[in-house]
Amino acid sequence: MGEEAQILIASPLPDLPVLVGLEGSRLHQVQLLRLQGHTATLRLPIREEYRPNLYVTATVVGPERRLYQNEALLRVSPLDRFLQVELQTDKPTYQPGETARIQIRTRNAQGQPVSAEVGLGIVDNALYLLRPDFTPDIRRFFYGRQDNQVTTTTSFPQQYPGGADKLAGQVREDFRDTAAWFPDLVTDADGLAQVQVRWPDNLTTWRLTARAATADTQVGSALATVSVSKDLLVRLAAPRFFRVGDQLTLAAIVQNRTTKAQAVEVGLEVPANLALQGPDRQRLTVPAQRAERVEWPLRVLGAGETPLRVWAQGEGLQDALQLRIPSQPLGAVHRFFQTGRLQEDGLELPLDWPATWVPGSRHLHLELAASPAAELLGPLDYLVQFPYGCTEQTLSRFLPALAVAQAGEQLGLSLRLPTLERLPRVVRAGLQRLEESQNYDGGWGWWAYDTSNPYLTAYILQGYHLAQAAGYALKEWRVRRALEYLAGQPFQRLSPDLRAFVAYSLALWDPALVTAELPPPPQLSTFGLAYRGLAALQRGQRDLAQAALEEGLQRRQRDPQGRWFIPAASAPPAGERPTYDDLEVAGPLLQLAVRLQDGRAGEIATALLQQRQDNRWRTTKATADALLGLVAHYQAQQQQQPGPRQVRVQDGVSGAQLAQWQAGPQDPRQVLDWDDAEVSNLRRLRLEKSGPGPLYYSLRGEAFLPELPPPDSQGFTVSRRYFRLQPQPQANGEIRYREQLLRPGEAVRAGEVLLARLTVEAERDSHYVVIEDPLPSGAEITSRDPRGLAADYWWDWFWAHQENRDDRVAFFSTELKRGRHEFVYLFRPEIPGQFQVAPALVEEMYDPSRYGRSAGQALKVLP
Repeated sequence: MGEEAQILIASPLPDLPVLVGLEGSRLHQVQLLRLQGHTATLRLPIREEYRPNLYVTATVVGPERRLYQNEALLRVSPLDRFLQVELQTDKPTYQPGETARIQIRTRNAQGQPVSAEVGLGIVDNALYLLRPDFTPDIRRFFYGRQDNQVTTTTSFPQQYPGGADKLAGQVREDFRDTAAWFPDLVTDADGLAQVQVRWPDNLTTWRLTARAATADTQVGSALATVSVSKDLLVRLAAPRFFRVGDQLTLAAIVQNRTTKAQAVEVGLEVPANLALQGPDRQRLTVPAQRAERVEWPLRVLGAGETPLRVWAQGEGLQDALQLRIPSQPLGAVHRFFQTGRLQEDGLELPLDWPATWVPGSRHLHLELAASPAAELLGPLDYLVQFPYGCTEQTLSRFLPALAVAQAGEQLGLSLRLPTLERLPRVVRAGLQRLEESQNYDGGWGWWAYDTSNPYLTAYILQGYHLAQAAGYALKEWRVRRALEYLAGQPFQRLSPDLRAFVAYSLALWDPALVTAELPPPPQLSTFGLAYRGLAALQRGQRDLAQAALEEGLQRRQRDPQGRWFIPAASAPPAGERPTYDDLEVAGPLLQLAVRLQDGRAGEIATALLQQRQDNRWRTTKATADALLGLVAHYQAQQQQQPGPRQVRVQDGVSGAQLAQWQAGPQDPRQVLDWDDAEVSNLRRLRLEKSGPGPLYYSLRGEAFLPELPPPDSQGFTVSRRYFRLQPQPQANGEIRYREQLLRPGEAVRAGEVLLARLTVEAERDSHYVVIEDPLPSGAEITSRDPRGLAADYWWDWFWAHQENRDDRVAFFSTELKRGRHEFVYLFRPEIPGQFQVAPALVEEMYDPSRYGRSAGQALKVLP
């Protein structure tokens, strides 16, 4: 104590402020020094509170808000804090029943007597032969090296590196993580090779890494760096997305890297769906080697892609950048769909637009196909673009695409779709992801590390079989482990439906693996009947397969619109899905009819297509099954039927032509999209065609109503609350936090960490549940684990998976028991403003009729 430490701080950046922190179990002190060149010196008197060690941290904010940090450990000797403790008895040995006198003496480090509290325990020493005493040395416990409990971070909003020259059309908007990749360069006999690289618009330092090898395994590598920068640059602090109704402040950072001050004009250009609350241009002086900040308050008026351009014009220097940020509508969604087949020359399609809508939220999508096989590309888009990727969705993403590609080739169609063009890469990526998700027991759960599930494992094995037939190499040992897991299931404990499903998967690979008898039809739902028939075919039992088809078709019913469907109701035991989607029945039943060459396959295909909505079926699994069944049906027809020749799309009111398409085998599909501005006053579409063949069409319209939908409970009740976190220092030096409910209208500060709690009440045991909670614009999810915030938190992770997206947090629970459940996460609002937060949504992923929706809310963020 009383000594002084001198600490030298060295920085890679010169002449900048450096934030110095004295940290440990708490923040002892913070001060701001200025670097003299590349160094600064801190004189630090040693205090009692710094024992047993102190962390001296230094933080510098460099160009582009890059954070440079380091820390040094400073040990403060605790020897003068150690007591000398002695125990003494009045004799060395005693008889049973005798009384002993035990003396305890405590002295300080200098040998002087001192008063101290002492705990004394007397325990049979034999116990320590069974279990040693693991209590740590009390000196080390109190004065051993302590970790730094203080974290230094920033509340900077999301930064987009780079900018672009405002003038001469050099606006920078090409931002990439990888500037170039040359996997197969070969140097010549002189050991030379040369490539050219155009740098993207990022203002950064690029690292070049080269690794080389010869045929006789001589290897080497090299590293180099290249900096890409400008003398005057501008950056925009903007959220990852906007939401209609928000009011917020955008900020631009103008940095002058020259050696003299610059008089700079800064401007922000915004589209019509944003309204600036002040002048779009500002003038300021930026000192040499410094940065300044300018701000623009604005309101979000409409939805759609929102290009922002910010520019800075100095004295002979300029910079500008453009970002494209999505603006999300806020309100209740209104959708309408029409699908069908045009056999005559013309048809009018009314557009069911609402009377009022959120500006920019209307969108119209029309798909036209000259053949039923080409019509299947629309549902493929839905599967590929589905936002999540559990094991089922990973397989459903590429499994039907394989089948559709094979059908197109067989029918002589040029099915031009980005998904099919990159199909090999999509399949390999999907197979790799499934490999990484496979459990040690050989099975798969809904997500990686989830408990293995026979239903999902059987489905993945079906996909593996098709991928192998298409020529994709599989790892044999992985397939073997999966088959062993599936064959080892206690079949009698599975529901009859699941036994049939598993039996089909096993029979695809080896009929001998199906050792148990197939469940009899009376025990099966229509779902089980379809797979009983397919399994029987794999085992060569055609009569059983035909009987399963007959029984399934006898169960068909008609809906109020007169369309027939096959109900799939079943009552499996606990641990399985409570129902299978009706459309998960029609797909495999159609496959069964096709393989049996049954003439009713066309009826099943028609019924399946009639159940389509939004050019897809209700779930990813139902869509995948429907596609597989329809592809099998179209392939069995062996040849492509004649289609239309010329197709025209017109405004049904004015007659103005909107599009024209020459259909044919080389161009069998046309996709048309109109955004809000293009839709304008469009109320009807008219389709006209020439040629003998039918035209297949699918129309989808979408708009958002200005009012939020009310809270709703259809199987689930969900509510959302935000909490502030009040630090509560503990006696042991730890920091715990007390939650303080954020009341309506109460404001928080930008950079403040908040806790979001979703409370979900499930009316019954549910399976494969997804919980989506939208974020406020300008908020960032923190990586901190909220479980350690408070001493009385009893909960732990019970969900299978969590995904943090730009605009939402999603939780996935394989099984959600009846009752109350809580989902929590931490987030940090980073941009000042008044933000609208859309309702949270809970639903069963494979039964969307069971869902719950919370109320919306607002969040006010102060600077």
